[in-house]
Amino acid sequence: MFIAIEGPDGVGKTSIAKNVVQLLGEDGSHAVFESFPGKNKGTIGELVYRLHHESADAGVEQCTATSLQAMHVAAHLDAIERWLLPIAASDSTLVLDRYWWSTWVYGMAGGVSEIILDCLLQAEVEMWGRCQPDVIVLIERDAPIDRKVAINAWKQLVGYYDRLANRESKAQCILRFENTMETVEEASSKVLQLVKDRLN
Repeated sequence: MFIAIEGPDGVGKTSIAKNVVQLLGEDGSHAVFESFPGKNKGTIGELVYRLHHESADAGVEQCTATSLQAMHVAAHLDAIERWLLPIAASDSTLVLDRYWWSTWVYGMAGGVSEIILDCLLQAEVEMWGRCQPDVIVLIERDAPIDRKVAINAWKQLVGYYDRLANRESKAQCILRFENTMETVEEASSKVLQLVKDRLN
């Protein structure tokens, strides 16, 4: 399987994705967790992460929102070609923390033109080719978990994810999961069962 897990920061997405991999392993399946674009040492993703979060330390005074999303797409293309496609083509289940959706959502929230975002992301869609997620799980919550964020800005992200999920539902298998579970283990088990039920 190829499972992409999406949602704004603070919904428990990464913890759920990692635990789903663990549960699959316990069932005897070989599963691989990857974050997108990732911060693996020596990769474009690591460089873009630094530019995004520590631009001054990277020697760049400022990045525009559009150029930043373009660099994220470049990091995605590198990750897709170098290791994500080979994993997806193997007998392993790929559980991907974030998909191209995050680039679109955070780009829109940052004021990037929707037309430009769609143009940038077309290259990424073409790179994936026929390798598409069997299911995209959108993790949803009323409020973020243990995050001190501006709630209005966070709700804006939620709104963009909702809009994108509705747009993409005609072309992709999308599963919405309201994360109200008390533990990561409980949420992960529920997500995995819902994925299996949907795909069956």
